[in-house]
Amino acid sequence: MIYVSGPINGRLAGNLPAFRFAERELVELGHEVVVPHDVAPHEHAGECPVGYAEPHSVDFPEHTSTACFIRGDLRALLDCDAIYMLRGWERSVGARLEFDVAATSGLHVVYQAPLVPVDFYASLVRSS
Repeated sequence: MIYVSGPINGRLAGNLPAFRFAERELVELGHEVVVPHDVAPHEHAGECPVGYAEPHSVDFPEHTSTACFIRGDLRALLDCDAIYMLRGWERSVGARLEFDVAATSGLHVVYQAPLVPVDFYASLVRSS
């Protein structure tokens, strides 16, 4: 199984289109994929613990802290064999944590290819 990690908070629709695009690509390559948007938050009694940001969740409005979500996500991550890092993961608190946990737990780390501007290819053609 491969876990998709990347920025969610502060992104339109929680960056779900980028996660679903990566999921489709990975499934086409034969992988079983875990997307954090599909992982249930950690269940607990009482108020949510303090997290690093206000979570983006339509499905779990009773969870008001990213702490609930990251705890559920880390459990799901540790059941995987690899982590797939979406572009921009370095600017995400949660994705950086997931990377650290994956790397120190021996999971294989795969990076989404960087975007290359169209004019880059045109410059290659002109120089040959």
